[in-house]
Amino acid sequence: MKRALLFVMVIFAFLLIGCSDDIVEEKNNDTSLLSIYDYVTPFHDGYAAAKLDDKWGIVDKSGKKVIAFEYDYAHAFNEGLASIKRDGKYGYINKKAQMVIPIIYDDAFSFEGGLAKVKTGKKWGYINKEGKEIIPIKYNRIASFDKREITPYQIDDKYGFVNKKGREIIPPRYDYVSSFRKDIVQVELNNKYGFVNKDGKEVISPRYDFVYGFNEGMSPVVVNQKYGYINQKGEEVIPIMYESAYSFYGGLAKVRRDGRWGFIDKTGKEIIPLQYANSESFHEGLVAVSLNGKWGFVDKTGKEIISPIYESADSFYEGLAAARLHNKWGFIDKAGKEVIPFRYERVYPFHEGLARIQYEGKYGFIDRGGRLMIPPQYSEAYDFNNGLAQVKLGLNWGFVDKVNKEIIPIKYKYIEEFEDRDFLKVFLGDKVGLYTKEGKLILEAKYDDIDTYDEDNLLFLIRSDEYDKINKTFITMKLEGKYGIIDKKGKEIAPPQYDHIYYFKQGLAHVKLHGKWGYIDSNNKVIVPIKYDVTYGFERGGLCKVKLDDKYGYVNQKGEEIIPPRYTKEEAKKRRVLLGKSKDI
Repeated sequence: MKRALLFVMVIFAFLLIGCSDDIVEEKNNDTSLLSIYDYVTPFHDGYAAAKLDDKWGIVDKSGKKVIAFEYDYAHAFNEGLASIKRDGKYGYINKKAQMVIPIIYDDAFSFEGGLAKVKTGKKWGYINKEGKEIIPIKYNRIASFDKREITPYQIDDKYGFVNKKGREIIPPRYDYVSSFRKDIVQVELNNKYGFVNKDGKEVISPRYDFVYGFNEGMSPVVVNQKYGYINQKGEEVIPIMYESAYSFYGGLAKVRRDGRWGFIDKTGKEIIPLQYANSESFHEGLVAVSLNGKWGFVDKTGKEIISPIYESADSFYEGLAAARLHNKWGFIDKAGKEVIPFRYERVYPFHEGLARIQYEGKYGFIDRGGRLMIPPQYSEAYDFNNGLAQVKLGLNWGFVDKVNKEIIPIKYKYIEEFEDRDFLKVFLGDKVGLYTKEGKLILEAKYDDIDTYDEDNLLFLIRSDEYDKINKTFITMKLEGKYGIIDKKGKEIAPPQYDHIYYFKQGLAHVKLHGKWGYIDSNNKVIVPIKYDVTYGFERGGLCKVKLDDKYGYVNQKGEEIIPPRYTKEEAKKRRVLLGKSKDI
């Protein structure tokens, strides 16, 4: 009797394994069921598209299948419909899996505002939820509405605008249309420029040689090399009569006429008379202006604050402005008082309380009182940033602090900053090292190259003479096939010993050694034995498909073979589906 019962249980188990779709259909509020899928899109309207065994379906937040996995691709539901792909064509289904719009399109986007963009052949248009063409499928290109009532389109080589009812508000007449910006879009016709608003009205006909875009409600425009200003209604509020003009900032715009510069307000009134040979831009409430070969400063009312007596002047920074007198540079305050004597060959604006100065061809730094904080000894120097300044002595670069202490030794051929990262790559001969931006040594300059990866706060230590791109943010290098890892503090996690290392994810790194693959943790402990011919990466839910001797199985993040690699790919996936119902994976 017991043997008969055991036989029935075994048969039942195999029936379950052979019917993976039925397993997924059973009610289960456990979100770990999502782990059985190869990929799951973000949820929308309570559902997500999911991929399983190279087919797509729709699942709810518990992982329960609501639409069968029978499509080549699927989007999540949006406004009650989901676009699906089968045999190279797209259509739409509802939440009952009913085909609402036939699979006839070559491409299809999700619904937005009751419309969806679709493609037939090489042409685009929009349909409604009944599949009716609202905007005919005849355009080479058509943009999204993005909550506007109109959108630009292209047909042949011309551009126009169409509304959500399919009516061409503006026929295809423009040579170019830019993107909407602040509910207005720039258009070009016969090398002339104008603007169309969000309602599809050509508020400014294409009659200008160039338009610069609106700022503070005004845009400079050009006609026959003369400049003026228009508002967003298309009104020429300031005549086209200037030789040059800048955008408005703080209610004022810098303009030039008859070779002289000044500033006007939005009515065209000269606030700062057009009498200056040159001008900087406003900074800290004042602007440097040049009159009769001399520089001074005026405020935003045009009042002369500092008389034009200087041979040159820069804008104010940290309350002081660099100025040149008798061919020497110094600093003045906003009252025009000489704060730092005119004795230098060149001075630069203050940053973090110190200013870079040049004296007898060398660079140093002074404070706001004129005290020499760092003697002029460097052949090149940059301004202070986060308490450090990059300096060059002879042919070598390094970083010093505000008391001239070498934080990063001045011995490197050059120093490279990682964009959007917290590290500095230093080069010594043909070797590379690493510092933090605060000047802390991470790696001595003894490596062929170094790169960083942000996930799990790990750096990748690389010995290399060639590289392979892994993704947009990470590049691995190799030399003699050996890789190692350090942490952010410079602690060695793994010496250069692996044939290859992929970046850390969920605390584990994918490594290759002697032609076999496995996973290590952040202590270089082997978690998944390095014995598999292929490891495919961990999926949601913590399982990784592995291949060994042409057989497939699955391991968990503890390295345990949940499904031993002794099955075909299809058999292994079926067993994974069955195990997906368990919380113990």
